[in-house]
Amino acid sequence: MNRKLIYPSVASLVVLMMGTMMGTHAQQPGSNAPYILPDGVKVVKGAFFITSSYRFKEYKELAAKHDLVLIQFIGPLAAYQKVLTQVAKDAKHPEIEHANYICWGHSAGGVGVAKAADKLPERMIAGCIIRSPNEKDEPKLEISKGMQKVPLILTPALRDGFVPVSAPTALFERGRKEDAVWTLAIEPGGTHAPEGATNIVVAWLDAVIKMRLPADADYAKGWLGDVKTFDVGAFDSFKGEKAKAAWLPNETVAKQWKMYVSAAAKPGAGPKGPQPQPGGPKAQPGGPGA
Repeated sequence: MNRKLIYPSVASLVVLMMGTMMGTHAQQPGSNAPYILPDGVKVVKGAFFITSSYRFKEYKELAAKHDLVLIQFIGPLAAYQKVLTQVAKDAKHPEIEHANYICWGHSAGGVGVAKAADKLPERMIAGCIIRSPNEKDEPKLEISKGMQKVPLILTPALRDGFVPVSAPTALFERGRKEDAVWTLAIEPGGTHAPEGATNIVVAWLDAVIKMRLPADADYAKGWLGDVKTFDVGAFDSFKGEKAKAAWLPNETVAKQWKMYVSAAAKPGAGPKGPQPQPGGPKAQPGGPGA
């Protein structure tokens, strides 16, 4: 397997300690963010912007499956295109410059994802808002017509000591009232750490990417889930109130969502030790989504 690590000649926007990786990892001279281009990718079909879970093997495998370049970056809105342009040059894949993208953000990074979906919806394949937003940020987030068409998954946790479930739920409810294709997946035993949401997010993304690449999806072919009773059903036959239900891309994800949100919290469940501080890595200049 061909791997190369090229040390940057300029300061990185993000501090990263990297372990063994699948594919080519580089932060080349002039590049704003580290990236992974999976081995064997001939044509890059999209970009995957992600913050604190950049090293998770599940996301690297997902990127390889769908021919995505994985980039560690969530930051000012004006910087996304600059990052894509530079990574396209560094990776010698010019198609990256014009690629559509997925955005994944944890804690403060989740606010950046919401802002990107609001202001740059025409480029977004999907967005993952992990343990975010908090009660201070949620009322400030706008929901444009374009944002309503971007599939988003919000994953708060009942044991999160920094972000109460009520805040992401409020954003979800505002969006669903406008028929936004959004999913709410509350983790019963989870804390502020993002690890517990990985499996449901990967399954959800896998299905959404298949729907969104290369063409836009027919969301009426999806499923819905009642966020209170956890009952699920196909969009057309769903018996609950559609405007308050979680949108789900297919039956497989619907069943996995039901298991995830209805699991009884077990004593001592979730990561041990202190919860990570909100915001993950040091914030980008200008703040997430500035």
